[in-house]
Amino acid sequence: MQTELEKAKISAFRLLKFRIRSKKEMENRLKQKNFSSLIIREVLDFLSDLGYLDDLAFARSWIINRRQLKPRSKRLITYELRQKGIDSDIIEQAFGLLGNDSDFETAQELAKRKYEKLKQLSAQTAKQRLIGFLERKGFSSAIIINIVKGLINNDEQ
Repeated sequence: MQTELEKAKISAFRLLKFRIRSKKEMENRLKQKNFSSLIIREVLDFLSDLGYLDDLAFARSWIINRRQLKPRSKRLITYELRQKGIDSDIIEQAFGLLGNDSDFETAQELAKRKYEKLKQLSAQTAKQRLIGFLERKGFSSAIIINIVKGLINNDEQ
């Protein structure tokens, strides 16, 4: 017969099988499974001691994943990490460890790829769709305006 602690550990390891988790995410998932606060605390401490729960490693992994698979602005990535329960200091530390890819370069690369697909549309429609696309990726208005102007002007020449 398994104790509640053993069941909670098994549940936690099952969750970690799919992807790395933040401490807050793990805590929330264990709460959903109706484990007591004391058991959850023990499991979190146990997993942290073993190195399975590390918010800095989680943040670094999340940033790398987002930069490679779903590029978006630093601001939007920071928002996502805050939603996952990661502290602002850890987020900044993770960005610092990974180097400082600028939002401008990321937005420019995304915009070039997207604009290739929009070229057959009218200039105004392409511009509006490109602006909306970059806004949804979390880039600032200043960056968007500079990039869109550059792309449209280069295309008109």
